[in-house]
Parts: sequence; structure tokens; C-alpha cells
Amino acid sequence: MKLKGDTRFPYPVLASFTDDYPAAKFSLEVEPVREVTETGEVEIRGELRPGEQFLDHALAEGMLECGLYITCEHTYFSEFLVISPGNWKVNVAGGNLRGVVKLRAIIYVAAETLSVPAGSIHEEFGEQDFPLRKYSLAGVSDEFEFEAGLDKLVPMESVFRLESTSSVENGLFRVGTDTQAIVIQVHPTLYNSLNQVRNSGHGRQILLSSLYLPCLIEVLDVASRDKCDHLRWYRAIESRCRQVGVDLDGKDLLRKAQLLLDCPVGKVHEAVEALS
Repeated sequence: MKLKGDTRFPYPVLASFTDDYPAAKFSLEVEPVREVTETGEVEIRGELRPGEQFLDHALAEGMLECGLYITCEHTYFSEFLVISPGNWKVNVAGGNLRGVVKLRAIIYVAAETLSVPAGSIHEEFGEQDFPLRKYSLAGVSDEFEFEAGLDKLVPMESVFRLESTSSVENGLFRVGTDTQAIVIQVHPTLYNSLNQVRNSGHGRQILLSSLYLPCLIEVLDVASRDKCDHLRWYRAIESRCRQVGVDLDGKDLLRKAQLLLDCPVGKVHEAVEALS
């Protein structure tokens, strides 16, 4: 359901962008979303309160009902699910939600007719009770967004794979982005040295700054030019970018790469002290 801030209705609707119910506020609270690792199923819980005496009573009596619009542009998922007033829960099967998911609750008339008391609504609707027909919209919550998909839980360095090849000059590295992981190819001599650093316990921070950081700058440039949803590394980086609030637009790549890796240069001194 797409609603703009200037949307208006010919009847009273409880929403943040109207003042049709001057003394009420539609409250939709969403708890931290739970995702089942094994199946990808998404469980969404929350609480819905109209915060208006007449609407609360009408919901309790079944004259009004409520539901949740769930949309995910990334997967083209768009469904309306009936929920209960007060505490509610919905489950969406795995594979349907990935990336940004938008929720919006609505309240609608379930009875054949429903008369809203004049004292509950704005004076512009007159001094008489205002009749609402069946299925008329009675309330609309603000939109709520969250990030879905287990890609967001993947550690950034886990999308890289280090490979040994004699086709790369010793001291240099080459980055490949055509497979599910980002391949970093290095000369066998350098490969052995990097593995020693990586396995040293505190060498991770050094590699993040000296190897993964410049590689990620290259990868961000590629990702800004080619949308590769079918590749695991792309989905992980796209999700991580949304988490830290950066765009895949090909701009300011150095700063964005540092943010995605949690500013690794600032932690190098800790690794050096631990290794010394």
C-alpha cells in the first residue's frame, strides 16, 4: 500500500498524516525480527494499538479488523495478512523476504456499517455521527522498515577467498568477482606469508587493512556498475551497505570500504602490540 503524506480521504482515517482524530495516535510497534537459519522463515511480532476509545472498542467487538501489508521490492513479495489487535505475530516462508522489507498496518470496517461518534473526529466532518461503509479504511499506521535475509549476518571477510597462482607477480594481487566468493589471487610465496599472518591469531586486523581494504575498494566499484544479485558476495555487501547506511553509487569508495570493514586501520596498533 503506497500512501503519501498529502493523501486525503472523504471520511475520517486515523493516521499520522491526518488530524481526523485529534486526540488519538495509531501505534504500531514491531519487535526485533527473528529469522530461522535452517529454513529462512521470517517471524514478525509486534503490538497494534489505535489509541482511540471508540476504535479500540470497535476492534474488540469485531466491527473493525486489522491487517499488515508486507512488501519487499527485492523479491516482489507483496501480501496483506490479517492480524489481531493488541499483540500479533505473522510468519513468512523462507525465500520471500530479502533486503529492505516494509510493513504498514491498517484498520478497516468489517461490519456492514459503522457510525463514528462526532465527538471522536475532527469538526470538519460535521456535528453528526459519521457513517463508514464495509471495507472502508479506518486507520493507517506509519511505515516500518527492517532488513531481512541471512546475508546480513555474514562477516565481511568471509566473502573473500585467497588463492595461490604463479600467474600473478610476487608482491601483487588480483581480484576476481565472477564467482560466489570474491577471489584474491596472489603469488604462492605471498600466499604462504599471508596464511601465516592470518593464522597468527591477531593477524586478521593486519590483513583487513593491508589486503581486504584495497580489494573491497575495487569490489565496491564493480558493484556500483553491475548488479549481481545471483552472487553471494554481492548480496552480502549490499546488505552490509544498508546496515551502515552507505550507497552503492561508486562514490567515496575509500571511506565506504573502511566503514564496511569497521575501520580496520584504527585497530592495527592493537594487533601489532599483540604480535610483538
